[in-house]
Amino acid sequence: MYNDDVLSKLKTLSNTIKHKHLIRIKNDGDTLWFDDFTIKYQNKNIIISNQNVKEFIIETHNILIPNLLGLYTQIMNAKKKKLSNLK
Repeated sequence: MYNDDVLSKLKTLSNTIKHKHLIRIKNDGDTLWFDDFTIKYQNKNIIISNQNVKEFIIETHNILIPNLLGLYTQIMNAKKKKLSNLK
């Protein structure tokens, strides 16, 4: 999951906000856009420009939620297997 660019964007946004530096949001009347920000992805600094806020939220939901649920399922299956081997 840590190699996912969507997660890298989300981590950067949340860390920036956590440290009380808000990333500005531009409004062109029809669409909201994040101001440019830089993420660290695979040990490289990448500038994110013209990131549509709505598309980012949809992308985050559609990619990260299934990944999280898949990880949860893998962990639960591993625990069940380990417990069944103890019997």
